[in-house]
Amino acid sequence: MGVEEAGRERVRVLDAATAAFAAKGFEGATMEEIATQAGVPLARLCLEHPTKEHLALALYARLAEELTELAAELPEGEVAERFAFVMAHKLRVIEPLRGALVALAGKAVDPDARAGVLGAAAEPVRSRVAAIFDAVVRGARDAPADAPRAARALYGAHLALILLWLQRGDHESLVALARDVARGLPMLAAMTPMVERLEHLVGARLPAQGEGHEASARVILQRILRRRRVFADVPPEPTEATFALHSPRVRAFLEAGTPISLVLPAFPAKAPSRRKVLGTRPDMAEALALRALATLLDEIEEAHAPGAELVICSDGTVFADVVGVRAEDVSSYRAGLEAMLREMGERRVRLFDLADALGELPPDAARAALLARYAEDAAALRERAARSPAFARQVDGIHRFVVEDELAKEDGRSKSQIKREARERAYEVVRRSDAWGRLVAAFFPDAIRLSIHPQPDVSAKIGIHLVATEDAWLTPWHGCAVLHGGRFELMKRADAEARGARVVEAELPHMVIG
Repeated sequence: MGVEEAGRERVRVLDAATAAFAAKGFEGATMEEIATQAGVPLARLCLEHPTKEHLALALYARLAEELTELAAELPEGEVAERFAFVMAHKLRVIEPLRGALVALAGKAVDPDARAGVLGAAAEPVRSRVAAIFDAVVRGARDAPADAPRAARALYGAHLALILLWLQRGDHESLVALARDVARGLPMLAAMTPMVERLEHLVGARLPAQGEGHEASARVILQRILRRRRVFADVPPEPTEATFALHSPRVRAFLEAGTPISLVLPAFPAKAPSRRKVLGTRPDMAEALALRALATLLDEIEEAHAPGAELVICSDGTVFADVVGVRAEDVSSYRAGLEAMLREMGERRVRLFDLADALGELPPDAARAALLARYAEDAAALRERAARSPAFARQVDGIHRFVVEDELAKEDGRSKSQIKREARERAYEVVRRSDAWGRLVAAFFPDAIRLSIHPQPDVSAKIGIHLVATEDAWLTPWHGCAVLHGGRFELMKRADAEARGARVVEAELPHMVIG
């Protein structure tokens, strides 16, 4: 079975297990009915998930991923407001799963159960969740001096609030309680030594940053973060909150002794505007980007002998109809990328697209299936943009691209009309991007997630530069490679031509100034 089919099965199995737990309870649900509902042979289900408790851990991991996504949208302010924001989000996410989580509650508090939330098997998931509370504390205006201890106290408080929620506590009251609890953080943090003694008595431990492989994880993250692409007002050097957020994932690979998995949603197809690009096929811009990614994998391998593997999640089919790219151009672009990777002899990088995720559906049907399963509605996106500066910047960046492409058509519309119409299309592009990101997270739940777009300091995705450019939002598929002063940089074709550049058809097409 291929990696793509395994990913599809993983999603179906977890959906089926969640439904079975909710309908029949943890003890009443059977592996046989979960396998049947997921359309997976029982033997294969048991090979991947030997017991129902393994499935419960996979559900915990899915919820941890949902929480990690929140990192970029944490509001500015004091610890209490940021903690309340996280708890409000988590309660919204888990509300549809109440039945399944109630069914799991007995196992969750059982210290001897594999699915116990404070047990050894759940430690990787605990670390990822705890990292969010580390970000809550470190980024607050009133961050205490001992941020790790305060973050651990909030992690414990969040578990208590979830337990209250399982007893039918209402969201509004619990969020208000979360705010009050965080305001008492100095007292909670002071109690941490007592909590640690209690943990020792029950054989469980709250996560603490800096444990196991932390130094090696930091080295690897430094090699990724030296390329990071951030918003203009974000300092280039990452903060400790950034390391804290991503270290648990890296440590899990180091402890397992396996290659580090990276995913990058990118390389969709060339932009349709010839004012930006040279043509529809990959050119020197893509070649330089792929070489930069190969160099990153080399650097990770120097620090971690098993190395790293990268999945480029090519999202051309996701956006093609809304950005005006033909389906045949998306296909030929992917074929060109695959040819480049073969010529490089690069086997650590592979491509993954919507057809790999959902099977060979027609493009319109594939997009509809993606959006039905993973997309938010437009109203929810606008609400996010209103409350989250980071998300609003993402919408603005996409809006700029759409406007540029529409202006190039010179079809008689005014600039103000184009901007107005482009805003709606920008929201649709972002809606699809978010849906694609959720699908990627479901298929590659343990991977380090990269992004081609600028990110805030603390984000579930690490924005990375692939080719030098003065434009923080420019990508190889929205520009062209220009040889200038002995080095390549990305520019829009029109800007390069305005500076006297000419197209060169060598091994790969690019432009030259001078």
